[in-house]
Amino acid sequence: MRSTRCSTWRSKRRARLEQEHDPEKWIPVFGKDHAHNALSPGSAVATGRSYPVRPYLAVSAAIIRDGKVLVVRRARPPAYGVFTLPGGGVEAGETLREAVIREVLEETALTIAPLGLAGYREAIARDADGKVERHFVILPFAARFVAGEVALNEELAEARWLVPSGLAGLETTEGLAEIVQAAFAIAGAAGT
Repeated sequence: MRSTRCSTWRSKRRARLEQEHDPEKWIPVFGKDHAHNALSPGSAVATGRSYPVRPYLAVSAAIIRDGKVLVVRRARPPAYGVFTLPGGGVEAGETLREAVIREVLEETALTIAPLGLAGYREAIARDADGKVERHFVILPFAARFVAGEVALNEELAEARWLVPSGLAGLETTEGLAEIVQAAFAIAGAAGT
């Protein structure tokens, strides 16, 4: 049953990504925060989440294993080339825990056990005219590694298991070190 459910989620996710990444619907990304402005798969943002009428809800996971946390480097916009936590959008009808388990499985092939929320982050990008181009509310979870070997999907370029101090010197999403610190505190309190 579990593999069928994951296959269904993967199929729906793949269909949504193919629709969102249809070159006919791409628009260029301009602004000081974007290094890539050409209309190409590696540098355009899908119109499906550009210029939203409301924020999008997303989840991520600080996955802890043997005193280390998994960080991943993004392979495409937004945050191209930046280290962050695996995660993604919450789908209608999903609980936050279901969403973070699914997203981590889709992006990394790892099975996790969410322990609790480790904070929140807002990602708001404005275009050159000051209009909100993207807006995400991200709820990062502290999570315990359960099983699997890292196998990245096309959204991610690299994965590293690091001690928290290993984040220093990496280009990371804003507040990543604080989220990781909170996740370790939650994991410690949970006896992980």
